[in-house]
Amino acid sequence: MKISANNFNRISLLVAFFMAISCINALANPCCIIVVPPNPPPPPPRQSQLPPIFYGSVYASLPIESAIHFRSFDPSLKVELMRRSFADAVAMVVGTQGALGVAQIDTLASYKDKTRAEVETAAVLVNRPYFSIFTTASGPKTISQLKGQRIAISGGLDQLFAAEALRSNGINPKEVSFVPVPLAQRFSALGKTVDAVTLPLGYESPQLLKSTNIDFPKSITLPAWVLYASKQTLDKESDEVRRLIDGLTRATKILKSEPDGSRPILAQNFKIVDKTSQDQIVRNLRIVLADTLTPNPREISNTIDTMRSLNLIETDVQLIDPRRLGK
Repeated sequence: MKISANNFNRISLLVAFFMAISCINALANPCCIIVVPPNPPPPPPRQSQLPPIFYGSVYASLPIESAIHFRSFDPSLKVELMRRSFADAVAMVVGTQGALGVAQIDTLASYKDKTRAEVETAAVLVNRPYFSIFTTASGPKTISQLKGQRIAISGGLDQLFAAEALRSNGINPKEVSFVPVPLAQRFSALGKTVDAVTLPLGYESPQLLKSTNIDFPKSITLPAWVLYASKQTLDKESDEVRRLIDGLTRATKILKSEPDGSRPILAQNFKIVDKTSQDQIVRNLRIVLADTLTPNPREISNTIDTMRSLNLIETDVQLIDPRRLGK
């Protein structure tokens, strides 16, 4: 069948018309979905492997344990905590491993005093007294009455705190006799070979009930523990160390604002279950950064002077590189 030219034109116009209508309907009511591929997700933050942190005292690890518990560290910062003796820890800090360490300030100062090792303080854990002094019921009742008395100590932080307590009451620490006595033997020595004993918070003994407690002045603060590393490590890992300290600072703020959150840590990690002791430990702990002007280097200098006066060290040790102050 032949189609005339006129009919062909009419059919072409009808087809074009229906195609136009179909396109308009498709635009108004799309029957298919065009999938646009999403932007690729951003790459995960680079994991930073901080050198391992070695510690010896359970109290020294409280801020770090708390930071891990509260997840206050930067998620991209991997923190590894290991318990070692100070001798083993400091060997790894000054060795090729580039580790960090947490130690009592008197232990670290004595080590530097003897070896002149190139270790430097990155942060200072400054504590108010977490010790108490106990005497017999008929013994001294106040710190000022301890002048000329014999005080049982371990020869470390308890002696430093006791010396500062005496000094704050106008007593030269040399006017008392500090007698090294093992912790387990202090009560048996009380009233016999010593007139007073120092004890850490959380120490439980039935003999405490028969003793008189002399509280340390609340105003006393001392740099108790320090986070330390070799100068090379602090230079190489400066960013990671800063992020570590930031996490520790956040954890300490949480400990202060939410003390109940620390109770599982103190009970499980440190076996301190007494509520009063837990409160005192948490309330007395704060972190000060040693590579800023915040800590007031005089505080550390005074502690060094106290150690020298107690013959715990002989020379003038330097725990902070002056070039780092004020950064």
